[in-house]
Amino acid sequence: DSKLPKLPLTDKEKRKIKRKEDLERSNKRKKGKNEEEEDNRPMEVAPLEPPRPIVPMKKGPQRPDDPKELAETLAMGHLLTESKKTRMDLIDAGYNRWTFEGDELLPDWFREEEERFNKP
Repeated sequence: DSKLPKLPLTDKEKRKIKRKEDLERSNKRKKGKNEEEEDNRPMEVAPLEPPRPIVPMKKGPQRPDDPKELAETLAMGHLLTESKKTRMDLIDAGYNRWTFEGDELLPDWFREEEERFNKP
């Protein structure tokens, strides 16, 4: 009997096998759900601790000690809060072609070319 070739399954036999497999899968899922519901042990509660900061923070914003620095900070704050156009102008003024100059991670050949061709 084992030496004889197997005949291909008919469509009806394939559907029957598929239905049987689907029924077995659904029974396994139902059993898994019932097991989860049966676990009525009380949940373990971990104590609540506030997260510790990675970098220790100073309390509140620090006021500059230097009077010139304080005046500059207050003037920039006034410009930022005055109008949207002034705020955008101030932000745009912070970006220029020499903003990221002198990066030590760049290759030597690149820095040499930058020195030659990128002069203010």
